[in-house]
This record gives sequence, C-alpha cells and structure tokens, in this order.
Amino acid sequence: MHAQNVGGRNSATVSERGIGDATVSATYELPVFAENLPFFDIAVDLKLPLADERSGLGTGRPDAGAQLDAYLPSGPFNMFASVGYRYRHRSPVYERLNDSVNLSLGASGSVSDVLQVGLKYDFREAASAYSGDTHGLIPYLSWSVSPAWSLVLYLVAGSTADSADRAVGVQFAHQHRHWAAIRSSWVVVCGATVARPMAGRNR
Repeated sequence: MHAQNVGGRNSATVSERGIGDATVSATYELPVFAENLPFFDIAVDLKLPLADERSGLGTGRPDAGAQLDAYLPSGPFNMFASVGYRYRHRSPVYERLNDSVNLSLGASGSVSDVLQVGLKYDFREAASAYSGDTHGLIPYLSWSVSPAWSLVLYLVAGSTADSADRAVGVQFAHQHRHWAAIRSSWVVVCGATVARPMAGRNR
C-alpha cells in the first residue's frame, strides 16, 4: 500500500501493519486515434476508508480521484504513464490535508499468459501542509487469476524524507466490463510499511 507521512517527529521511526483502504473505480477506454499512438483511459475512483487512521494507515475519510492513463506496446514490453488529481476529504486525525497531483511512469512485460512483471516510478504531491512530495520506485508481480480477478504483489522503495522508507503490499482486484468501453473495479490492499514521519503536526 502507498503511505505518505502527514505528521509526527523527524527522529521517530514508525512501523505499522494492517488492512488498507478499499477503492472502487470506473474506467472509460477512449477510442483509438491512430495505429501508432498510445491507448488512453480515463478513470475515476472513490476511496473507502477501511484503514485504521489511529495507526497512521489511512485518514479515516473518503477520497476521490480522476486520472488519465496512457499505454504504448513496445516489442515485448508495455510502456505506461499516468497523471491524476486527488481530492482529500478533511480529516480530524490529520489536519490540513491537501488535494494533490500524482504522476507515474513505468513498463511491464509478460512472463506467461497469466503472469506479468513491471517497474513503476511514482510521484505524489504533498498530501498535507506538514509533509513534502514523495517519490518512489515500485516493482511488482501481477497474476491474472481469472478474466475478472487479479492479484498483485509489490514493493515500494521511497527516495524522499516523506516517502515510506520501505513497503510491501498485496492488492486484490475485481474488474467487470459493463459495455465495450466502460469497466468498473474494486480493490482491497493489505500491506506493511516502515516510514519516518514528518515533523510539525499540531494538535
């Protein structure tokens, strides 16, 4: 699961484990403009606050986001990039939460008909007035259990003071196609994170 620090002391190291938030989303596949251009999707999502905010695993409030994804097959690999915007419902636990922009860039390749490996660079704008931007590398393994179900194992290596130092996660996702160009999905994430919280949270 992705974790960003929004409060605490610089010198403290915090380790937390637990279930993450759940996400429901809908994606619209844009028509293909030309043969050599990337494929584009527009996605909207709603975060359901299942994570324990008292342990720092979530804010305890729902969020909403919109994102544009691009995919470009290149030989045995698939290149992808995303840009998104997230609205954060204000939380009594984490003060001065901000809306933010997120960007990602990566590549994936098929190991078999049902297994895929990939590497993604992830940038997220500061989630609160007390934290900074985060950057991280995310290697992952995706298993298509069936056409509707998938399981993703991933690691996170943060590279800034406000990123999770290390994280490991398991993501379960179910996807349903309603019409030719629209699909919906829900996702539940479980993981463990080791992070160094940011200073300056006022109570």
